[in-house]
Amino acid sequence: MKRDGNIESPPNGGYGWVVCFAAFWTSGVVFGIQNNFSVTYVAILDSFPGADAFRTAWIGSLNWGLQHLCSPLAGILVDKIGCRKTSALGAVLIFTGLMTSSFASRLEILYVTFGIITGTGMAISNVSAITILGHYFTTKLGLVNGFATTGSCVFTASLPYVLNALLRQVGLFNTFRCLSVLGASLLFCALSFKTIPHDLDLHSDPERKVKLDLEDHQDEKMPLRSVENRGRFVHRAKSIMNVRIWKNKAFVVWCAGCACALTTYYVPHVFIVKHASLILPTYNHEVLVTCIGASSWAGRMFWGRIGDFPTVRRVRLHQMAFFVSGLCSTLVPVATHFAALATLTVVIGFFDGAYISLIGAIVYDMFGRRDASQAIGFNYGVCAIPLIIGMPLAGFIYDAQLSYQGTYFFAGGPMILGACILFLIPKDNQSELDMTTTADSEKTPLSSIEEYGGTYSVKGYNNNKKGHGEHAKYVLITSSGDDYEVIYDRISSV
Repeated sequence: MKRDGNIESPPNGGYGWVVCFAAFWTSGVVFGIQNNFSVTYVAILDSFPGADAFRTAWIGSLNWGLQHLCSPLAGILVDKIGCRKTSALGAVLIFTGLMTSSFASRLEILYVTFGIITGTGMAISNVSAITILGHYFTTKLGLVNGFATTGSCVFTASLPYVLNALLRQVGLFNTFRCLSVLGASLLFCALSFKTIPHDLDLHSDPERKVKLDLEDHQDEKMPLRSVENRGRFVHRAKSIMNVRIWKNKAFVVWCAGCACALTTYYVPHVFIVKHASLILPTYNHEVLVTCIGASSWAGRMFWGRIGDFPTVRRVRLHQMAFFVSGLCSTLVPVATHFAALATLTVVIGFFDGAYISLIGAIVYDMFGRRDASQAIGFNYGVCAIPLIIGMPLAGFIYDAQLSYQGTYFFAGGPMILGACILFLIPKDNQSELDMTTTADSEKTPLSSIEEYGGTYSVKGYNNNKKGHGEHAKYVLITSSGDDYEVIYDRISSV
């Protein structure tokens, strides 16, 4: 950080593009393996005698579920040890899970190795990759997130052919060993994730607690100490877990809508190959996975750029993505021609781009950089149980009907309901913290610098940028005793 009294903003380029490419590769490995579970799913059914759709679906369900369930832990780890160490830990877990999967002698072992261990590693790596982008970019954050998340599209589109070739040549277990090498490559990505301390984490250090009320106490000097009377357990819990994010009503409603929609969100991705092989056995069914991956890549770049326009509410793009995906899922059973089925997968993939690319940007809209890591983690976390339950239910419906038609009709309902839940987001809270990425030149002083015990100085700012909250207030905090000296944050978050 600069030590001349001016806030050092993120580079918005330069080394940031190295970080962006590392996030691109991380996204590709994590979601490329997950989204191609439809290919692995068929190989597992063939490799383990007696395996049925319900029991085998639990493997992918646990992987997706743990990838979300452990995301709050990943957010806490990012706050405590930084993105680099957290991402490295995730890479080690992915490698370990995939390598041990190659020695599985029973189907249930894959629940632990591929489902739990690999899923946990994917959660940790994914949250680190999303969070680090906000440290290096403020302008065009939607586009940057869109580009980084296209890694999953590239891998999703290309891995089916690689996996099928490996499965034919070396079998399922050696394929797991090859994928473990891919997981180990994330260690090199982790090396680039150097955290920039833009924000002072006031809630985690009891000596730096600030309570400011500019309306009533603009000229008062307030001590920078935490309240000592709240009990040790509560104090320690708050020093680890950021409970402040749950006071944001928009965030709570958004998480509820995502949790509902993601109950069956990945059903089309997982079962599309098997469904196509049953109704259209003469076609190359892996092309459908490629269609989802390629169209999702285009969607992420497109919707990421659209989300950067100041008049666009990114959360409404999420709402549209859930509704369209749910509608297309209900139409899959009536698509009896390969061209119609391919068209539906293209549409599903294109709007999947809107959901995936804007998660990080929406969180930065609501909270800014300081609270982003745990907010991203908890958003994934609340979706974990619905994800774990949804996939086996879809498999159970197939086992009962020996057809995927009922499965796809069932899958559309929660996605459409999730889109409807997002209508409940308060209008006055949708872009509560969009202004945290405003350039320094767009802030004008409100009050003079005030000294606090010779250690800290505080300065107020008004945000002049229109369209995302015209009356936002900021504080400038200067500490001469830290590695970084000048940090700014929003007063209402302190």
